[in-house]
Amino acid sequence: MTHFASKLAAAAALLMAGGAANAYLLYSVGQTNGGATNESFSCRSDTFEGCGTAGGVSTNPITGRVTRSFFQADGSQFNVLTGGGLTDTIEFSGIVGNYSINSTNGTSNLPGAPNLAQTSTSSLSVNRVSNSGGNSAQLFIGISAFNFSQPDSLVKTLFGSATISGAGVGNMTSNFWANPNNESAKLAGLGVSCSYVLAANGGCTSPAIQWNDPLPNVGDPAYYSMFSLHSSHTFRLNNGSSFSGSTSTQAERVPEPATLGLVGVALLAAAAVARRKAA
Repeated sequence: MTHFASKLAAAAALLMAGGAANAYLLYSVGQTNGGATNESFSCRSDTFEGCGTAGGVSTNPITGRVTRSFFQADGSQFNVLTGGGLTDTIEFSGIVGNYSINSTNGTSNLPGAPNLAQTSTSSLSVNRVSNSGGNSAQLFIGISAFNFSQPDSLVKTLFGSATISGAGVGNMTSNFWANPNNESAKLAGLGVSCSYVLAANGGCTSPAIQWNDPLPNVGDPAYYSMFSLHSSHTFRLNNGSSFSGSTSTQAERVPEPATLGLVGVALLAAAAVARRKAA
């Protein structure tokens, strides 16, 4: 029981540490296989690295949420929303190669919750506006979230999903992965994927895998290392076609046997009390 209490204290400490450790997002968009029309952009929510030339800054007087706008040379725009007691959000709109991204945002629940860590894209709206890059030109959109500290369980379940609210002609492949070292690299055995031909009200869900979050050598065995979650989505649309939908990458806590045992004891005790009352 002492160990269980120490784990709760460790989780609380890590939650505070996660916020103080500059948890951040990295949002990337780009086109490949389109020849001279290929280009790519990325934006980091804490240092604004790669976001472009700084534009306006506005603060919501009620929530304290700060919105900073950045512009690329071709007019494409990143908005970075921070503060106000909420996790960072990055929005992107503009032309990328032969594709137009109307409104896309990436966010997360950094530094995580006791049972769930999640990063996602929503309002994902993509249009193929030019065929100059040929049929092989494909768009990728990636979202990475760093410095998750929860769930703090040693074993976690990873999976991802994508849903379509409207679609034209084409296909999409989604890759989801976790990195227990809080880095961006894909490690063997820590990734899942799904793909599908675009269709209205369609989508896909990846298989689920379990992965281990190693204990760092910091002296207290109740402290778990920070980790990162990532997804990348590759579209290949016919000219004039569009896609709209959302994606999600999730890492869920796998209950420990000791915790399951405590739950079982509690349920048995409740049943015994109920029987006594009934008698």
